[in-house]
Amino acid sequence: EIGLPINMHAHFREGAFLKFLVGVFIENGWRGIVQAMPNTTAPILTGPQALEYRDLILGACRCAHSGEFMPAVSLQITPKTTVGMIEEALKCGIWLFKVYPFMVTTNSEHGVSDYRQIVPVLKCLESRRIKCYDGRERNVVVQFHGESPKLEVEGLHKEAHFIENELQIVLDACPHLWICLEHIRTDYALWFLQKHGWRGKDDKRIFATVPIQYL
Repeated sequence: EIGLPINMHAHFREGAFLKFLVGVFIENGWRGIVQAMPNTTAPILTGPQALEYRDLILGACRCAHSGEFMPAVSLQITPKTTVGMIEEALKCGIWLFKVYPFMVTTNSEHGVSDYRQIVPVLKCLESRRIKCYDGRERNVVVQFHGESPKLEVEGLHKEAHFIENELQIVLDACPHLWICLEHIRTDYALWFLQKHGWRGKDDKRIFATVPIQYL
């Protein structure tokens, strides 16, 4: 029996798009946790901004007459994110954080080129468990858009290059970080997950999402 699914990758965008897209999700039967991505036009970079975005989504939910839709908001980690900003977000109950590679995907101009820059903020998220804005306790998870920011790496090679290089920087520096590889799409990523995932001997606490459209 399949339980209530968790959607860890939803784009609601902003303004009229947000109101429309929330309605589309609800009308198509989505309930429970649905995570809103933080790469909006005005990026979500602080805890208060994330809570404000959640309020906008909840407002659209009420318009669509759904009390079971639980939007989960996340904060984008950039080279300018500080430990203080992270601690503020945790106090706001934010348990999901997202890292984008620089200029690889939509609205990723605040993304990361050198992943060593964000190690200090990632280290303060290791093994953290907090009381979230909905009153429940959860492990803090950092999600990675797994593509290399290097221009010379193209196509599906971007995922393997990211895992072997940028992600390895994170794993070496933060072995106790809860990690989610976003929308994996290659057999290399699947092999890596099987070898180093949360049930592996190294206990790296690594998970992944697999989009239906990539199967």
